[in-house]
Amino acid sequence: LHCSYCYEKNEKTISDKISIDDVDKIFSLYKRYIKISEQEEKDIILTINGGETLLEENIKVINHITDVFPQKVMIFTNGILLEEQWNKLNINKINGFQISFIGDDDDIAYIANSNKKIKVSKKILNSMKLVATKGLKLKICVVLETLSLERVQKIINILSQLNLLKYKNVLLYFTLN
Repeated sequence: LHCSYCYEKNEKTISDKISIDDVDKIFSLYKRYIKISEQEEKDIILTINGGETLLEENIKVINHITDVFPQKVMIFTNGILLEEQWNKLNINKINGFQISFIGDDDDIAYIANSNKKIKVSKKILNSMKLVATKGLKLKICVVLETLSLERVQKIINILSQLNLLKYKNVLLYFTLN
């Protein structure tokens, strides 16, 4: 699944997007070559990522993946479109979401394939709250440009004010970029 903004920003070429037929071929190869017990298969978590996974054009493919793969599915997203796409997803077949978070009050993002900008912090935080309150696993990935204890404290404060850190299904981790 490719987000053209991410690929343009990194000056990469966009390859063909994955199709439902591609998913079926991958699943066929998986079943043919991966020989594990049913119990082991239940422990596998399939992660879907690649740009902004929750763009409208990707929803059918994501739902097909959740229909054909027996594993638990985790979706990596920036969280901007999650609330909007929630009712279109096979939520009962999704194990959780990993949402990246910068933590600035005035985070701005470009809408894919347009010059339109939106403030995103509130949308991202609302998506996190939605996942946490619905009981799905939520991994919050905070990307730090530099190691700053003030920044870490600020982010922990933001998440604490929303009571996000009280949920047992929420994992917070920091990574340096």
